[in-house]
Amino acid sequence: FGLVQQGISSKAAGKLENKRKYNGIEYENSFDLNMGETFFRTHDPEIGRWRQLDPKPNEFESLYAAMGNNPVLKADALGDTAKFYNAEGAIIGERADGSKRITPTVVGNDNLNTFNGLYNSGRKHFSNEGDYIKAMQRTGITYDVKSFSKFFDINKSRFNAKYIGEFLLENMVRIKVDGRTVDKSSLKAEATGNTILKNGIVFVGNNPAKSAYSMTGSVQDAGAEPGRVGSIHLHPTYKTMEVSLYDGLTTRGVNIRGGTPSGGSGNVSGDYEEHARSVQVGDTRNGVRSVMVDARYIYLFNANPNQTIKIPRL
Repeated sequence: FGLVQQGISSKAAGKLENKRKYNGIEYENSFDLNMGETFFRTHDPEIGRWRQLDPKPNEFESLYAAMGNNPVLKADALGDTAKFYNAEGAIIGERADGSKRITPTVVGNDNLNTFNGLYNSGRKHFSNEGDYIKAMQRTGITYDVKSFSKFFDINKSRFNAKYIGEFLLENMVRIKVDGRTVDKSSLKAEATGNTILKNGIVFVGNNPAKSAYSMTGSVQDAGAEPGRVGSIHLHPTYKTMEVSLYDGLTTRGVNIRGGTPSGGSGNVSGDYEEHARSVQVGDTRNGVRSVMVDARYIYLFNANPNQTIKIPRL
């Protein structure tokens, strides 16, 4: 994709060379590199592949694939990709949006035909890429992942953990995490904030985060707030940890799950089950997904674990 053909390229006309060539990617031919340089990666036009791993991969495509192997309908000027998902959490489209992050949009079943019409027709009815992407985003609900990452960074160390499960940490003589003794003051708790929906975009609300001071559970929301449609919470660990608690008489083991929202598989008190309950009582509205964020990923989820959308943090 985008390989120079000397006889018929812009170079043959004897004019000033336009460095922005194929798909808006800057062409670099110093030292005969013949590469396309983007913000995140370099593109090899001879093989139509990136030379570095995709910073935001998905399970359906090679880590080196470019433009979903469809450079006519899809562009990736940053080596980055915007994602569109259906209500079941499956990818239905992607487009370069000029940002440094994935900006996920979830399109409901009632608007799928409208989205497909826009996506399949391409940009021909729009003067620029930004207007085209915004038109597609208006068919669904877009999630402001930048505000979700900021929520994690602000609150990841804000609340010291007082509990792990039902166990009070101040009663423990020794605490081990994955076999290593730790100071109880180093253990941080989950935190919860509100999500707000405005102009089709979900972002973190203004209320300060709240916590139940537990590593394994948190409060439902951060209090009443205009425009609130759901909640976001953080997990203090991105991987499952084995914790050993010794109170001077008895040693108890607790697994703290990381890497995904908790619950599912019959669990009655996990994140997925909490989302279902919050929908039933009206705490989560308008089809908005709940949000969980950890040090590596952002998860947009509903009551079905199989429909979870996983977005890498940058």
